[in-house]
Amino acid sequence: MEKFGSIALALALCISLLSGCSSSQEESIDSVATSTARSEQTQQPDDNKKSNQEIATSDENESQLLEDDGGTELEPEIPEDTGPNVLVAYFSQYAFLKDNARAVDGVSSASIVPGDVERIAGMIQDNTEADLFQIIAADPYPADYDDTAERARQEMNENARPSLTQSVESMDRYDVVYLGYPVWGGSFPLPVATFLESYDFSGKTIVPFCTHEGFVSEDIWEQFEIMAPEAELLEGYAINLLNSRPSAESIMDWLNSLGLLETAD
Repeated sequence: MEKFGSIALALALCISLLSGCSSSQEESIDSVATSTARSEQTQQPDDNKKSNQEIATSDENESQLLEDDGGTELEPEIPEDTGPNVLVAYFSQYAFLKDNARAVDGVSSASIVPGDVERIAGMIQDNTEADLFQIIAADPYPADYDDTAERARQEMNENARPSLTQSVESMDRYDVVYLGYPVWGGSFPLPVATFLESYDFSGKTIVPFCTHEGFVSEDIWEQFEIMAPEAELLEGYAINLLNSRPSAESIMDWLNSLGLLETAD
């Protein structure tokens, strides 16, 4: 009987020991899991920190792309202006007087020669790749010759500056300005004076050209020096329409004599 009691006691101890081991293993597993979770939570900020460092490095690399070897920040590249640096500006009354076929007299009144100024302007443009600009009075001159001559005389007596309908955009871009007109009363139409006094021609070259019928003031080019004193004034082209008409050959010879053709872009 005592023997059986001892055996039962031994079995109870074994069961107790086995139960304790199982509990200990579960606690160990739980402890390992908890430790792993804490370790992951602890490492997460480091991962974030690394990611932020990578971003900072990327930003730094991008910033370095904007710097040269000397460490100075590069200026953004601005495309160069590829347009022409030559302007042909002209005043012509042909649009208003094209129905008047009579050759006008430039001796006593306005000299208005239909189409010739525009033709010369076009020839210059063809040979220089210039921009073309027409000087137009805001108050159009009458289509009748006598009325136009009377108005021109009145404007000259008053030294008027007639308003214009349009202006040149970005005059600063032009280095050379060809300026054409018909001779009126021995001089230039006053809308041309308005044009000259509307811009700063400092450092620019002005090349006048005109058409006339025998009566031209000797100081016609000198007046341009007064209105644009900071510009360089070259020898103009004045053609007497009583003797000849402008031709492509004569215009080309004049342009070559100026030595400016190589400046056209």
